[in-house]
Amino acid sequence: MSTVRRIAKNAAALIIAQGISYLLALIYMMYWARYLGQANYGIIIFAVAFTGIFAVLADFGLQQLTVREISRNLDNYQLRLLGMADMRSWQEALRSYMISKEVSNGKKSH
Repeated sequence: MSTVRRIAKNAAALIIAQGISYLLALIYMMYWARYLGQANYGIIIFAVAFTGIFAVLADFGLQQLTVREISRNLDNYQLRLLGMADMRSWQEALRSYMISKEVSNGKKSH
């Protein structure tokens, strides 16, 4: 397979995966809005935005660094991917915890 064809195939796969991700996020947010109502949905969006700020700071260039290092040394890519996935899972766990605390605090006050 030529380099150009491989790059095009990989780019298409990334674009399709990103599109599916955006579509699922849209559906998920619409479900949240309908299920929670205006007040609690606002709390959720605030919590997501607030934790998103810290996710950017925590990931500050780590994804690009990981891609570069994996492409340089393909022998140990599995170990590096595990480290990156572990960090992402901790970020998502923290975000989920903060969101659940905000929702439970919001429901107690009403």
